Amino acid sequence: MALVYRKIMVMYVPTSRELERLESVTRSPVFSHFGETLEGASTIRAFRAESQFFATAMDKVTRGGT
Repeated sequence: MALVYRKIMVMYVPTSRELERLESVTRSPVFSHFGETLEGASTIRAFRAESQFFATAMDKVTRGGT
């Protein structure tokens, strides 16, 4: 039983780490854009560019952050 458990863990742990890494890489552009938008919110409002930034954010979310 221990050997079966060990074999499963040997396969599961690297796969789990790789999935976490891929998720982090995919979400990074979305979070980056969101943070930049929050920092420049007053400038975005001043130039009335809310719809442009909203469209960019939605595009990043729907395409997976690329």
